Amino acid sequence: MRKIASGVILFIAIIYFFGLSTTEKNHSVVIESAKKEVVINNNQIAQRKKLLIMGYRTSVREPLIKEEPDNSGLYYDLYNTVALKLNMELKVVRAPKNRILKGIKQGKIDFYPGFTFTNERSSYVYYINNGLPGGYIGVSRKDFPEVTDLRQLVGKDYIIPMGSPSLLDDDEGIRVHSVPELSIAKAVKLIQDEQGDFFIYDRGSLEYFFYSREIKDLKLHYYAYKGPEPMYLGFSRKSPHYQEDNNVYYRVDKPLSIDNFPVRLSESSLAFKIERTLKSMKKSGEVQKLYDRYYKAR
Repeated sequence: MRKIASGVILFIAIIYFFGLSTTEKNHSVVIESAKKEVVINNNQIAQRKKLLIMGYRTSVREPLIKEEPDNSGLYYDLYNTVALKLNMELKVVRAPKNRILKGIKQGKIDFYPGFTFTNERSSYVYYINNGLPGGYIGVSRKDFPEVTDLRQLVGKDYIIPMGSPSLLDDDEGIRVHSVPELSIAKAVKLIQDEQGDFFIYDRGSLEYFFYSREIKDLKLHYYAYKGPEPMYLGFSRKSPHYQEDNNVYYRVDKPLSIDNFPVRLSESSLAFKIERTLKSMKKSGEVQKLYDRYYKAR
């Protein structure tokens, strides 16, 4: 009986020993895996700190950027220069615009190189003057009346890139068509084929397209929308490179705008350093030289 009891005790002890060892072994594996995972994540974080990620749609916008997968153009030259000055690496992500905007909202993409202000967009981006001349002009067929007010488009077909604001304060009576991946070339073809009446786009890009292709059957409307304005990039407020402080000069009784914004860039953030670098490049004439390389070479 004592032998049986001793055998049972020995069996239980062996089971306990091996069970404990297995548990400890598994536990150490879990710990080891966790350590490995942390190391990987830290490496990714370290790599992300050195990356400045620009997002843009897949279609061409000459001379700013070529059609995917070619990222060359003024945008790349400008922002790659900024990245190099800050010891960063510029990475360009191309995708349909709605996906790019989603990435910016999530902070996975740092900025969009030329971004029109809207109240809705200001909830997820901060606007930084990139030093390039901006402003919008319109294009139509030759027989279209001169447009100086967008309400003149009532009863007309107005085409815009999907994901872009219409720029209309009042779209009642205007047939607005959001076209996926709408390039200038595609918009021009739609207007020439009478599948659209009017298109508004960046002045420099439209002029470059018209003059480089000697288009004669369409015309440009220089006073259709506001006139000359600065160009701004839209920087993600969720980006790891972005921090903000309250803007003590914000006037809550005034309309929200780029110049009347509730927050400002924190001076410790990379976004602030980007803004400061772009200002310095504009003041020194470096931005103008890059601009002239593309636009004066027509």
